[in-house]
Amino acid sequence: MNVLSRICALLLGGTITLIGIFAFIQVYNTNGLLFGIFQVNTLHTSAHLATSATGVLIVFVRRGRYASWYLLGMGLLYGVLTIFGFIFEGDFIGLAYFNFQDNLLHASVAMVALLMSLIIAIERPEMFVEQDRPR
Repeated sequence: MNVLSRICALLLGGTITLIGIFAFIQVYNTNGLLFGIFQVNTLHTSAHLATSATGVLIVFVRRGRYASWYLLGMGLLYGVLTIFGFIFEGDFIGLAYFNFQDNLLHASVAMVALLMSLIIAIERPEMFVEQDRPR
């Protein structure tokens, strides 16, 4: 089991989960702006909570490989969201709103997740390879 990948998944997933929870608290979310910076709505926030809670839950599965793949997946997903946000900046058919600050946050999450994934791949490449289990 790879403790490093589980810690990274917990840090990333936990941080985004906390930010998502703040988005539902009126004190932090005024006029649809989280901390007065990030444009949010219920669907957008729920999507962030779903992806981040997955990382927190994976930590308790106690398999480092799942955490490693989670980090890679989050990096790729948030990278795509960043590109999507820059292309469709503003209101996207009423489902989500992407402003410049959201795009920077998505880019930051993508870079951090991919960097964590890269470090794990260099230190413990076996975490990304399916291994045969003894029968």
